[in-house]
Amino acid sequence: MTKPPVVLFAYARPAHTERTLQTLKENHGAADHDLVVHLDGPRTPQVADAVADVFRVVSRLADEGCFKSVTVHRSAQNRGLARSVIAGVSAVLADHESAIVLEDDLLLAPDFLTFMDDALAFYADDERIWSVSGYSPELPSLRHYPHDLYLSVRASSWGWGTWRRSWDLVDWAVEDYRRFEYDLARRWAFNRGGPDMAAMLDAQLDGRIDSWAIRWCYSQHRHGMYSVVPAVTKVRNIGLDGSGTHGVVEGTLAQSLMDRPVTYEPLTPDPLVLRDFARRQRRYNKVPPYSFLRHLAAMWKTRPREPAGEGGDASYEPDQVVRP
Repeated sequence: MTKPPVVLFAYARPAHTERTLQTLKENHGAADHDLVVHLDGPRTPQVADAVADVFRVVSRLADEGCFKSVTVHRSAQNRGLARSVIAGVSAVLADHESAIVLEDDLLLAPDFLTFMDDALAFYADDERIWSVSGYSPELPSLRHYPHDLYLSVRASSWGWGTWRRSWDLVDWAVEDYRRFEYDLARRWAFNRGGPDMAAMLDAQLDGRIDSWAIRWCYSQHRHGMYSVVPAVTKVRNIGLDGSGTHGVVEGTLAQSLMDRPVTYEPLTPDPLVLRDFARRQRRYNKVPPYSFLRHLAAMWKTRPREPAGEGGDASYEPDQVVRP
């Protein structure tokens, strides 16, 4: 059976990229996977040398023969992560049913690829499942959780996989945002995955950030689907040190990476896990003031409702809202 290709997005962090690739090539079954690397061009002349160093790191790896094949796409211009991910994953999924996606700041458990391969195969026909995450936060409810996997309403961008069937459902333009913006029920529902979700979508549509991930998460929410997450993480992020675009977070990612068998089974959402997941997001993700203002505006602003069949949303069910 053909293994899903691994798509890696890298930029100007040669030391991080080398550590990521080292853990990737040490994974069980790495030699059975094609590796596709997208290297973005320098945003400023000051980072040109670092970008060139990343290319040398990747080229050296290609010569080692650790993977089935290594293809490097090197952009002369800086495209930014959002454009790079959307274009790069789209290109791979045009030719493959599924893909595994990484960025250049991740440490992987030795069985990360095995886990992703098996999960993508097991849940391929489960249309409730949007994606598979390799990263899992530490949650109190997972300490005595009886399963190896759980369902999350929020997708992760820290080592993940998905299928063409999910990717093709994404509305990257977020055409229904104006109906979402001042609808308190919709905002509460989206924030089940964390209080920062609606705020990030606001920032994306206002042009303050350029994120593929928040649009990916919003499409998952709009289609009422879940991501599969391991109860013990297979990924650790090493990019929260100020070297990337995610900022600095101290002491939140100290958990060990695990290499152990996983039992795959049909899953149902666990209310305790979902509660703990939302609580963790509240703890680590600060919500900017403008989001609260939009929530207040949503409480008072009335907007005409479009009837179903004329641009309205007949599938939206506000009785499913769980206030975070």
